[in-house]
Amino acid sequence: MFRFVAAALFLIFLVAGCYQEARAPKPELRPPEQQENQKEKPNTEFKKLHYVIYEEGRLKWDIFAEEAKIYKGKKIKLSQLRVCANPEKGFCISAKRGSYDPEDGRFTFKGRVVLDAGKKGKLYTSVLKYFPKKDILETEAPVTIKNEGMLIEGRGFSYDVKTGTMKVLKRTKVRVDA
Repeated sequence: MFRFVAAALFLIFLVAGCYQEARAPKPELRPPEQQENQKEKPNTEFKKLHYVIYEEGRLKWDIFAEEAKIYKGKKIKLSQLRVCANPEKGFCISAKRGSYDPEDGRFTFKGRVVLDAGKKGKLYTSVLKYFPKKDILETEAPVTIKNEGMLIEGRGFSYDVKTGTMKVLKRTKVRVDA
């Protein structure tokens, strides 16, 4: 009887020990690029940034950010930002966070992105990329466009700022309120 009780207790402890091992937290693994970014410290940091860029005496960019970090004098990461283009282009983009990569010549906006094009309407999405050299805005994420009595929804978006050509790429739905 004693052997039976001892064997039963041994099995209970063994099962409990295995159960605890299985539930032990595993170390968090991240992709190599995230590990590098986490280790990399910014060279310069700004709080409550307001940066204005003029070209040939005319306003080109008006940039606001709660926080800006510059890495190795090149890549810039921004939080709680708003970027407005010159009056001829007439748009402002706001987002929770964003970045500018001069090697790619690209702004990337993420988190509650709103593109306000004035009378042309507003676009809502989660990610938006802007290529200033090409003057093109694009995303592959779901989009919603609202403008006076019209609602357009779909997936993916492309806008050529120079020509004014806008495309919702997939699964487009249009609703007009008369």
